[in-house]
Amino acid sequence: MSYVRSQVSKMKKMLKIVLIKNSCRDTDSETPSPTTGKYIVGVETTIAFDLSYTIPSGTVTPTAVKVYFSNADGNTKTTEVPATGTPTDAVNSDGTFSGLTAALTIDSTNCAAYTKLSASIEATGDTDNQNNVASVDFGSAADKAGIKVCADVGAGTFTLKTPNPATSGFPLATATASTFDLAYTVVGTGGTVSNVKVYFSDANGSKKSTEVTAGGSNAPSGDVDTAGTWEDLAASLTLDATNCEDYTKLCASITITDDDSSNNEVCIEFGKDAAKAGEKPDCTDTSVTTVQATTDSGTKGATTESGVVGLVQGMYSILVTLALSSVLINL
Repeated sequence: MSYVRSQVSKMKKMLKIVLIKNSCRDTDSETPSPTTGKYIVGVETTIAFDLSYTIPSGTVTPTAVKVYFSNADGNTKTTEVPATGTPTDAVNSDGTFSGLTAALTIDSTNCAAYTKLSASIEATGDTDNQNNVASVDFGSAADKAGIKVCADVGAGTFTLKTPNPATSGFPLATATASTFDLAYTVVGTGGTVSNVKVYFSDANGSKKSTEVTAGGSNAPSGDVDTAGTWEDLAASLTLDATNCEDYTKLCASITITDDDSSNNEVCIEFGKDAAKAGEKPDCTDTSVTTVQATTDSGTKGATTESGVVGLVQGMYSILVTLALSSVLINL
């Protein structure tokens, strides 16, 4: 006769989950971990997982492992999907079902209500099925299930128009009028956009120039629920001498309230090419510079003149498993 034995902190890694594929984000060739993985409403997501179990006494025969999303108390959930790879041999001792996979989809009707990912085990000979479910909450951490995305606006293709990246670039320490297009994607109901900001950045984003809010007649603000492109956005940008050597790219970031903040930024590297940010200036140039920049409204920008430029400035694949430590399954 089987029985329930409760262990919270002593048994770890009862349920290990790895997101394999999410077609909406073009990650077919990647293996995102729970720290970076996403479950996007209406999009099928494949997971791989291991499920450990205990058998205090007797012999049982597993018949299925099923996975699903549910709310906190489990009374609202998606369709339970049988996992592939479930062994069907009789077992009489503790063990682990390894290498299981399942394809899940979050529905739009109850997306907001779901709080966790669950796996349940079914077996003949099991006299107590009240302890056959292991769950892990959504979240972007190694001990979570990944994040759910019910509503999202993400940055898409970023195209610099002026200065023409194919023929020129941004000069050093000079306010320069720029225009650009920014495409964006929408998931579910989208989100509320405040603005778009542009700036120069180093490779990992630790050093940035001043973030400038883009203007222009098409500057975004308010609710966005349909994918598209914001065209002819404008900003006066200055590539400062202080961090010039470190900058590798020009970035645009959407300031927005939605479910996924990881896709709000898009960057283009320096390079003399129509798809890039233009040629990077000589960061060691200390020559005298006198240039005036004019914004799209016709207002003259700041003029930099005489002196050393530096003084003028004023000085998604690592496989990570998810460990569940709060549930012990007994058959």
